[in-house]
Amino acid sequence: MPVLEAIARGVPVIAPNVGWCWEFPVLRYAVGEYSALRQVLEQLTAPPSWEQWGEAHARLFAALRKVA
Repeated sequence: MPVLEAIARGVPVIAPNVGWCWEFPVLRYAVGEYSALRQVLEQLTAPPSWEQWGEAHARLFAALRKVA
């Protein structure tokens, strides 16, 4: 229940690549790869600028157009 409660409150959930959380929108990192965990934590403490956010979404939409 803590995962569901956190998601319901808009709190980011960080989980390694094990367990049952994959059905939910969690921030994942590889087990034992602490540099990957550090990267996830840094992204939470230093959010992207509006320019970075826009560029990331433009890349995402371009990739989605290729799939569709």
